[in-house]
Amino acid sequence: MEKWKTIKSEPLADSRWGKVRKDSVDLPNGQHIDDFYAISLNDAVAIVALDDAGNIVLKKEYRY
Repeated sequence: MEKWKTIKSEPLADSRWGKVRKDSVDLPNGQHIDDFYAISLNDAVAIVALDDAGNIVLKKEYRY
């Protein structure tokens, strides 16, 4: 799997419970996303992904 290229990363919040940032990224398929939001919690990560129609995209994932 090819990696995404981070063009710009802007921290939005940083506390003892977690961090929120807004990234601008280029995807391997050539698509560019200006507002990819990432939330990092102490033991978990949650991301809200929206498609062009405003639908929320959900994916179940496990990481060791």
